[in-house]
Amino acid sequence: MTDVLYEINVSAANHRKRKRAVPTAYFIGFALLAVIPLMSGSWKLVLPAALIILLHYIWDIRKQRYFITSLTITPQKIRIRYLEKDEEKYIEEVPQHIEITRESWYGYRTGRKYKLVIYHNGEKIQQYHNRDWTELMILNAERHFKELLNNIPA
Repeated sequence: MTDVLYEINVSAANHRKRKRAVPTAYFIGFALLAVIPLMSGSWKLVLPAALIILLHYIWDIRKQRYFITSLTITPQKIRIRYLEKDEEKYIEEVPQHIEITRESWYGYRTGRKYKLVIYHNGEKIQQYHNRDWTELMILNAERHFKELLNNIPA
């Protein structure tokens, strides 16, 4: 049995529920934004509002492309289980062939936040801060990975 330096398991149930609710929320938002210009008689403002909502919707879908359900860091292996467009995938790799870091991004209504970024074989897996993945979890994952790399003999 190996010594686990860091392990996090997150249920995908909330992620799937939020992902199904996204189109409904955007439809309601568009309907509300469309009503105001139509009530004032200026229907030309509906198109810019629709464009803004559509762009935000596309960005939100891209943000939800990946969802990491399990991350285990041991001195010998790093194990990552994640969903990519609701298809479950699994990575098990030695620490030297993977990179775990965090990047800052700005979320609406939330101010400055971090996302966990994992680079593996040219693929970039991004886990954004949300209700399931807190900022502390992201910071701890990066910290434990960097400590592991610093302790590996050259």
